[in-house]
Amino acid sequence: MKVSYVGKLSLIFGLTWGLGGLDRLMVAFAAPGYMPALGLDFTQLGLIAACNAFGVAIGAWTIGPLSEFYGRRIGAVWGNLAEHSFSALSGLVNSFGTMFGVRGLMGACVGALYGPSYAAISEEAPPEKRGFYVGLAQSFWPLIGMCIGPVVAGYLVTYAGWRWSFFIVAVPGILLTIWLARFMREPKSTAENIKRRKETGKKKLVHEGKEVHFWDVLKYRNIIITTLISIGSMAYLYVLFTFVPLFFGKVHHLSPVQTGWVMSGGGLIVCIGQNAMPRVSDVIGRKPTLFILYALAGLGGFLFATAPVGTGFGLLAVYFALFCAGLASYPLFLAVVPTESVPFTIAATAVALPQGLGEIIGATVFPAIGGRIADMYGLSTTMWMVVAACAFCLLCTFALKETAPRIVAKRVKAEPGLVLNQ
Repeated sequence: MKVSYVGKLSLIFGLTWGLGGLDRLMVAFAAPGYMPALGLDFTQLGLIAACNAFGVAIGAWTIGPLSEFYGRRIGAVWGNLAEHSFSALSGLVNSFGTMFGVRGLMGACVGALYGPSYAAISEEAPPEKRGFYVGLAQSFWPLIGMCIGPVVAGYLVTYAGWRWSFFIVAVPGILLTIWLARFMREPKSTAENIKRRKETGKKKLVHEGKEVHFWDVLKYRNIIITTLISIGSMAYLYVLFTFVPLFFGKVHHLSPVQTGWVMSGGGLIVCIGQNAMPRVSDVIGRKPTLFILYALAGLGGFLFATAPVGTGFGLLAVYFALFCAGLASYPLFLAVVPTESVPFTIAATAVALPQGLGEIIGATVFPAIGGRIADMYGLSTTMWMVVAACAFCLLCTFALKETAPRIVAKRVKAEPGLVLNQ
């Protein structure tokens, strides 16, 4: 069976993105090994996660706009390669300071690769299947990082040690990125921008004959709303996955392997959701799909946070899986809606704004706060932070404007001249 270019791009980049998710979450999965070895407390663990997120924001805001002029490959290929390399270097650290620095540099590389890569996939994909292809690529993050990752990491940390664990998980990502570099091409919009820059010597972005600027993304309401959703969702993801392995072990007394299996179940739900729900949103719309996902997560979070000590392994797994359902929203608010709301020539910047602010506030500030709360009031209280983040995202969905091409086309046909994307 012949695979289309955008299908191959989504598949190979998706695999590198998924392995990058495992690289990033290893800071939590390997915590039971390196925290006592390096003498770290919960607050320091939160600060390491926060530094990683801050680096993502810096990388997104730097490389996202540059990729509009210099091409998507600068982030998709070189950012990917550097991210996996810095992840491997985490196995060499010997103090809080070195772990803090290495994870920060790794984060900058993650930020550099996300916007350019998903802008390329969104532009190459047929409009009616954009959710499908973006969701396909994004779904590898929970599949590898959250579903397979916790189990693999549990065994690696137990039998190979935390240092070797960082090295081992980085190697496949490096090899796949080399493969990606061999076939990825520049999409039409950036190819034209590169050609114009080389011919005229001027950095100029043009859409439909009119000059545009990367700061024009601020004119679109959906970019502002997806930025708010990103802040809430980043807090939701990174507070939950930074502290829930310790929550399972210290509150519910699960072993590292049991914890890995429960988290794997949650990751599987997110993987299925990130693959299926963007496809559903191609049909019913982006806005109702996001509402459904955050409503399910809020319900699951309430059940999970109120589960008493001694709750059965199976029931905990069900509650946690439902709690994770809202994480299926990532392809929509972080890639599909932003790239559909602006001209493709500034699509990477449209992704970089919600990604960067989400990382700075949601994934940098809140894990640090979560660590402090865990030290002061216990890990159970930190779980309620995550429930509140889900509720915030749910409220934000009401302000979004629909961007799904099929839904937009129906509305424009019913009311010609209607403007839906600003």
